[in-house]
Amino acid sequence: MHVSLTAEPLIHLGPLTITNSLFTTWLVITVIAIFAIIFKLRIKKHPRGIQNLVEAIVECFYGIVESVAENPKLTRKFFAPIFTIFLFVLLNNWAGLIPGVGSVGISHTETTETHHEEIAIFDGVEKIAVTNTDHTENAESHEKATHEEPHSFTPIFRPGSADLSFTLALAAVAILMVQFMGVRQLGGWGYFKRFLNFSNPVHFFVGLLEIISEFSKMVSFSFRLFGNIFAGEVLLTVIIALAPFVAPMPFYALEIFVGAVQALVFAMLTLVFFRMATSETH
Repeated sequence: MHVSLTAEPLIHLGPLTITNSLFTTWLVITVIAIFAIIFKLRIKKHPRGIQNLVEAIVECFYGIVESVAENPKLTRKFFAPIFTIFLFVLLNNWAGLIPGVGSVGISHTETTETHHEEIAIFDGVEKIAVTNTDHTENAESHEKATHEEPHSFTPIFRPGSADLSFTLALAAVAILMVQFMGVRQLGGWGYFKRFLNFSNPVHFFVGLLEIISEFSKMVSFSFRLFGNIFAGEVLLTVIIALAPFVAPMPFYALEIFVGAVQALVFAMLTLVFFRMATSETH
């Protein structure tokens, strides 16, 4: 059973460390980009099949955004970033439920005589070697190394939402987008005067509270998403280790639901903050 609170490094590219959660996030971005390009190239005037499904989802989400924005112009401005956030968070949440995520990785076995590395699959009970690399001095030491338990294990894939660095970065981007929307709609001073209002002491104090509120939004965003997804990951890991067959299925269904809810909550809160930032009577 392997549980790690932080993302684990896979490779180093100069000063950049590629962690397993970052690698999985890049894969999610690639999947979204490829699907968007293919869908755009194959879009038809008379939809059918998967185009019908996608258009139904987009239309439903557009209606939700419109009900909050209460303005057709704002709806068009808000929809693209909000739907992108929802889709990105949703796929990152669900990435942890794909077979192989968290169980396929690199195990390291070290003894005084040999250093043994192998790509391995852990199914909660036993290890199945896929490839291995040995640095041994003779056949006897190699035989000894192959019977060692793994000294450490690094999963190649880890859901981005289970990494606090990812959720904090995503929350920071969301809050920066809120400021951008506010400035775009109300102008520089029209927006920032809510934070720096020197007309009287009460308004000045309220402005300070607004600044603190912006930072608290970022913290609550990141910890809410991280806590729910990481807790689900740990729960599934424990259940699979105790009862690998049948028992995990209800928990998989629960995590699918939780992942969707958390993505929707993140997107809807960002939408509400967009609407508050663009409101002149804030």
